Amino acid sequence: EAIAQYTAARVAARRAGWPQGESAALNNLGNVEFDDGQLVEAAYHFASALAIDAGKRPEARELIQKALSVNESSLEARSLLAGLAYVEDKPVEFKAEADRVLAIAPRYGELYRVTGELLARNYRFEEAVVLSRKALEIDPNDALTLSALGVQLLRTGDESEARQVL
Repeated sequence: EAIAQYTAARVAARRAGWPQGESAALNNLGNVEFDDGQLVEAAYHFASALAIDAGKRPEARELIQKALSVNESSLEARSLLAGLAYVEDKPVEFKAEADRVLAIAPRYGELYRVTGELLARNYRFEEAVVLSRKALEIDPNDALTLSALGVQLLRTGDESEARQVL
């Protein structure tokens, strides 16, 4: 039942688009009673991503903290916190979260991919390219990072390199 409701929340968000989808999904998630810790954590990650996309950073931080209350070692949640800190030009906070992530998983390139994607959503494409490349130094075959880098390169006007990456 909880999985179905969680899926319904995701579908509602996609169908409605932004920002209507964000509120529809958050409303649906608010009615779900989860009994699976991993599903709870995933729901908070999803909801925090919706809040970030809607420009609601304080709400996103609150949702990420809820995910961390379920799993304080969540690499995804910590990467989102690091990404938010980077976007908000808080280098000390970014480094602290990045250090936490890399202490748990030294080869977790998603930390930099997630941060790069958040930067790209905020039209900071040059910085996004730098972090996506850093992610690829850790995991050169990560398809998500390769596709993100390709799009970011297109946004910077570097079509020839974007084609090579894509």
